[in-house]
Amino acid sequence: MGAGASSSTTAKSPTSIEQLTNELLTKFTTYISDAVVEESHIESSKECWKMVTDDLSPHFLSLKSQNDESIPSSCLTWFYDSFYRILHEFDHETDSKALYSDSMRVQVRALVAMISTALSIFKNNSLDKITKSLKELSKKHYQRGVRAYQFPIFGEVLMRTFAFCLGEAWTETAKEGWSKI
Repeated sequence: MGAGASSSTTAKSPTSIEQLTNELLTKFTTYISDAVVEESHIESSKECWKMVTDDLSPHFLSLKSQNDESIPSSCLTWFYDSFYRILHEFDHETDSKALYSDSMRVQVRALVAMISTALSIFKNNSLDKITKSLKELSKKHYQRGVRAYQFPIFGEVLMRTFAFCLGEAWTETAKEGWSKI
């Protein structure tokens, strides 16, 4: 990681955004062509997401029943808070929350929409929609200071967040489903 690596992470020209987008699309297209996403993976992932969005996570419900005041009233809010806490712990080089200038409410909607859209796109097997979404996502994140080396962190953080928030409901089947998606 010499001077070349440093200058490429600080440059903000359109060429750099284009390079980031192309790198992500190349990696993602390779991943999609190598991964076999089956209907069972999509359904398992949807079940996990429904537990979060509908306040049905057994772990969340257990903590709420103990009147743990540190737990938000919504599992979705708990998921979001946990995601960014884990992201911050995982990525020590940046204050990940500082990359987002929008309010928490806007970020919750963005995270929820992104996960919901991903599930929908995979169900419909639309590589064109995936490509378009990735281009938009990479441009937004690049403008906020996220660099290519940070993108793989998202998948790991998402998996850890599901494991934390779902507890025992995070089964091997659920993990396999999300790892394929």
